[in-house]
Amino acid sequence: MRRYARQGLTVARVKGGDPCIFGRAGEEKAFLESDGIAVEIINGLTSGLVAASSIGVPLTDRRFTRGVTFVTGHTKEGGTPDWSALVAGGTTLVIYMGMKQMPAIVAGLQAAGMSTAMPVAVIANASLPTQAHVVTTLGEMEVAACDEALASPAVIVVGEVVREAGVMPLATVAASGMFSEAL
Repeated sequence: MRRYARQGLTVARVKGGDPCIFGRAGEEKAFLESDGIAVEIINGLTSGLVAASSIGVPLTDRRFTRGVTFVTGHTKEGGTPDWSALVAGGTTLVIYMGMKQMPAIVAGLQAAGMSTAMPVAVIANASLPTQAHVVTTLGEMEVAACDEALASPAVIVVGEVVREAGVMPLATVAASGMFSEAL
């Protein structure tokens, strides 16, 4: 990017999803700006939102949760999230980059007090023709994901909201005319 920008060209770095949600946009922006290159970031739709919506999961359904937390399954340095704090927060968890860390994620959430019966969805290749998913429980997640041959890139959605998976998606509800014009 730097080489072409220095040549006076306009450079577009295209990334699937949102470049600022567990992408390298911040690192790349800092690198280019340190060299005096102007940068504009255009947001996208993060895979966590797209994946959940694609299977009918409302991430912040007030009946089940107080919010949503986007978290990485591991850091650049190999660290793990504070699972105890995340479980105590009571929010829906959307875990990025967690497929290879799945055993540690399950162990961490269980050690933090999360029930093995907690609903979980694993969605691979969100929004692509190859999208696949499994809805299961925390205790069965590893086996179910393996049985379905799910692999990265994928997101893991953990929380009571996953109970809504497969329920009529909002686009279908809207198209059916179930909402009145007055709303």
